Amino acid sequence: MNRQIFVDGLKPFLPPRAEELIADWLLDLQLKVVLWENRQTKLGDFRPARQGKPAQISVNKSLNKYAFLITIVHEIAHAAVYRKFQRKVQPHGLEWKKEYRDRMLNFLTARIFPKELESVIANHLKNPRASANADFDLEKALRQYNTYQDNSLTLDDLQLNDVFSLENGGVFRMIGKQRTRYKCYELSTGKNFLISGLAVVKLLDKEKFLNIQTKAKDETLVKDLTIGTKFRLSNGMVLIKGEKKRTRYLCSEPKTGKQFLVPGDLLVKL
Repeated sequence: MNRQIFVDGLKPFLPPRAEELIADWLLDLQLKVVLWENRQTKLGDFRPARQGKPAQISVNKSLNKYAFLITIVHEIAHAAVYRKFQRKVQPHGLEWKKEYRDRMLNFLTARIFPKELESVIANHLKNPRASANADFDLEKALRQYNTYQDNSLTLDDLQLNDVFSLENGGVFRMIGKQRTRYKCYELSTGKNFLISGLAVVKLLDKEKFLNIQTKAKDETLVKDLTIGTKFRLSNGMVLIKGEKKRTRYLCSEPKTGKQFLVPGDLLVKL
């Protein structure tokens, strides 16, 4: 493909002064580029040449310019590693990390990124993840540059014990935070999951769904129990409800006598 076609075709999707180097890399690796509207499952991918078809990378064109640049460099690094090692190394192993880091540094030293992004990207490059989505700080920083208005809620916007649904239809209750992810209880299965704080969610009527869950699972909220009632936590621990301490209850374990503060809005099994 002609270099100028790459330059002109990618210029609308990249930050200023990035398209020339990207075009050179694409030509060197003999890559075909496919632009997708907005895939939910991935930002981009790389496919090696096969059955007479050229090697190909794809990128979501709905990404903002800085996220697009990071994604296309990510996939170019895959192509470069594949040319050197074929399938003899891990997809996101040390070889890919070095290739990706070395190529990204070109744009950092050329000051292609806004100053407020530079430190986040520099930290990201210390140990690149398999996807920008897997790097919480990077994804959160990149979202500030989305050109479209995004009024969607994320899990970070919710409060403890809020009930919400994900795009896949699962209904959960947020029960705690662990660094950048939240521990969430799935109402239909009773299982706990760790979900990114940046996950797009739909806030639901808490009382409606907790009432359904109570009837379906013979469960109730700690605050609705009478003092002295035994109940079981999701991890199997049996406790006895005690006196109230602000929004929590001082509960004791029958076998050991140990005491625990339990949230009043915690869903438990009788």
